[in-house]
Amino acid sequence: MEHEKIENYLWALQMFKNSVAPDALIANTSLELPNVFVTDNESALRRAIAMVFPSSDTLLCYLHLLRNVQNYALQNFTKNYSNENDRKIVKLRTKKLFYELAFKCKDEISKNSAVDAFNAYFSQDEVDLWAAEKDV
Repeated sequence: MEHEKIENYLWALQMFKNSVAPDALIANTSLELPNVFVTDNESALRRAIAMVFPSSDTLLCYLHLLRNVQNYALQNFTKNYSNENDRKIVKLRTKKLFYELAFKCKDEISKNSAVDAFNAYFSQDEVDLWAAEKDV
Protein backbone atom coordinates (compact mmCIF):
# COMPACT_ATOMS: atom_id res chain seq x y z
CA MET A 1 0.00 0.00 0.00
CA GLU A 2 1.52 3.29 -1.06
CA HIS A 3 0.21 5.34 1.86
CA GLU A 4 -0.67 3.92 5.24
CA LYS A 5 -3.87 5.93 5.63
CA ILE A 6 -7.11 4.64 7.07
CA GLU A 7 -9.00 5.59 3.89
CA ASN A 8 -6.72 3.40 1.79
CA TYR A 9 -6.99 0.50 4.21
CA LEU A 10 -10.78 0.84 4.36
CA TRP A 11 -11.00 0.69 0.57
CA ALA A 12 -8.64 -2.31 0.32
CA LEU A 13 -10.36 -4.25 3.09
CA GLN A 14 -13.82 -3.54 1.69
CA MET A 15 -12.69 -4.72 -1.77
CA PHE A 16 -11.23 -7.84 -0.15
CA LYS A 17 -14.45 -8.47 1.74
CA ASN A 18 -16.62 -7.97 -1.35
CA SER A 19 -14.50 -10.01 -3.74
CA VAL A 20 -13.22 -12.89 -1.62
CA ALA A 21 -16.22 -13.54 0.56
CA PRO A 22 -19.34 -12.02 -1.00
CA ASP A 23 -21.44 -15.05 -0.04
CA ALA A 24 -20.39 -14.65 3.59
CA LEU A 25 -22.48 -11.50 3.67
CA ILE A 26 -25.64 -13.55 3.07
CA ALA A 27 -27.26 -14.61 6.34
CA ASN A 28 -27.84 -18.32 5.54
CA THR A 29 -24.41 -19.35 4.32
CA SER A 30 -21.71 -21.57 5.74
CA LEU A 31 -18.94 -19.18 4.67
CA GLU A 32 -17.41 -17.09 7.39
CA LEU A 33 -15.52 -13.84 7.26
CA PRO A 34 -11.94 -13.88 8.54
CA ASN A 35 -11.86 -13.73 12.31
CA VAL A 36 -8.15 -12.95 12.78
CA PHE A 37 -5.78 -10.62 10.96
CA VAL A 38 -2.03 -10.53 11.58
CA THR A 39 -0.59 -7.02 11.40
CA ASP A 40 2.58 -5.05 12.05
CA ASN A 41 0.62 -3.02 14.65
CA GLU A 42 0.03 -0.13 12.26
CA SER A 43 -2.78 1.85 13.90
CA ALA A 44 -4.63 2.91 10.74
CA LEU A 45 -4.76 -0.70 9.56
CA ARG A 46 -6.01 -1.96 12.92
CA ARG A 47 -8.75 0.70 12.99
CA ALA A 48 -9.80 -0.14 9.42
CA ILE A 49 -9.98 -3.85 10.25
CA ALA A 50 -12.18 -3.04 13.25
CA MET A 51 -14.52 -1.04 11.00
CA VAL A 52 -14.78 -3.50 8.09
CA PHE A 53 -14.51 -6.72 10.13
CA PRO A 54 -15.89 -5.71 13.55
CA SER A 55 -16.02 -9.26 14.90
CA SER A 56 -12.41 -10.00 13.91
CA ASP A 57 -9.34 -9.76 16.12
CA THR A 58 -5.86 -8.56 15.25
CA LEU A 59 -2.62 -10.24 16.27
CA LEU A 60 0.86 -8.82 16.08
CA CYS A 61 3.20 -10.45 13.59
CA TYR A 62 5.87 -12.60 15.27
CA LEU A 63 8.67 -11.19 13.10
CA HIS A 64 7.71 -7.61 13.94
CA LEU A 65 7.58 -8.44 17.65
CA LEU A 66 10.94 -10.19 17.49
CA ARG A 67 12.48 -7.29 15.58
CA ASN A 68 11.21 -4.87 18.23
CA VAL A 69 12.64 -7.01 21.03
CA GLN A 70 15.98 -7.21 19.24
CA ASN A 71 16.11 -3.54 18.24
CA TYR A 72 14.93 -1.95 21.47
CA ALA A 73 15.12 -4.25 24.48
CA LEU A 74 18.28 -6.07 23.46
CA GLN A 75 19.98 -2.88 22.35
CA ASN A 76 19.89 -1.64 25.94
CA PHE A 77 20.53 -5.04 27.47
CA THR A 78 23.57 -5.96 25.37
CA LYS A 79 25.34 -2.60 25.68
CA ASN A 80 26.81 -3.99 28.92
CA TYR A 81 28.80 -6.48 26.83
CA SER A 82 31.92 -5.14 25.13
CA ASN A 83 32.59 -8.40 23.32
CA GLU A 84 30.63 -8.89 20.08
CA ASN A 85 30.53 -12.65 20.61
CA ASP A 86 28.92 -12.18 24.04
CA ARG A 87 26.27 -9.89 22.52
CA LYS A 88 25.61 -12.45 19.79
CA ILE A 89 25.13 -15.24 22.33
CA VAL A 90 22.69 -13.14 24.38
CA LYS A 91 20.74 -12.28 21.22
CA LEU A 92 20.52 -15.93 20.18
CA ARG A 93 19.34 -16.99 23.63
CA THR A 94 16.73 -14.23 23.65
CA LYS A 95 15.52 -15.26 20.20
CA LYS A 96 15.19 -18.87 21.39
CA LEU A 97 13.22 -17.86 24.50
CA PHE A 98 11.00 -15.58 22.45
CA TYR A 99 10.36 -18.36 19.91
CA GLU A 100 9.36 -20.74 22.70
CA LEU A 101 7.02 -18.12 24.10
CA ALA A 102 5.42 -17.43 20.72
CA PHE A 103 5.16 -20.94 19.24
CA LYS A 104 5.61 -23.66 21.84
CA CYS A 105 2.91 -22.62 24.29
CA LYS A 106 -0.13 -24.83 23.90
CA ASP A 107 -1.97 -23.81 27.05
CA GLU A 108 -1.96 -21.30 29.91
CA ILE A 109 0.46 -23.36 32.01
CA SER A 110 3.09 -23.62 29.27
CA LYS A 111 2.64 -19.92 28.46
CA ASN A 112 3.20 -18.95 32.10
CA SER A 113 6.26 -21.17 32.26
CA ALA A 114 7.72 -19.60 29.10
CA VAL A 115 7.01 -16.08 30.38
CA ASP A 116 8.70 -16.95 33.69
CA ALA A 117 11.77 -18.30 31.85
CA PHE A 118 11.93 -15.20 29.64
CA ASN A 119 11.63 -12.85 32.63
CA ALA A 120 14.09 -14.86 34.73
CA TYR A 121 16.66 -14.68 31.96
CA PHE A 122 16.55 -10.90 31.91
CA SER A 123 16.64 -10.57 35.70
CA GLN A 124 19.94 -12.45 36.07
CA ASP A 125 23.15 -10.61 36.80
CA GLU A 126 25.98 -10.84 34.29
CA VAL A 127 27.81 -13.75 35.98
CA ASP A 128 24.70 -15.92 36.11
CA LEU A 129 23.76 -14.85 32.61
CA TRP A 130 27.12 -15.84 31.18
CA ALA A 131 26.96 -19.22 32.94
CA ALA A 132 23.50 -19.81 31.47
CA GLU A 133 24.83 -19.01 27.99
CA LYS A 134 27.25 -21.93 28.14
CA ASP A 135 24.20 -24.21 27.80
CA VAL A 136 22.90 -22.58 24.61
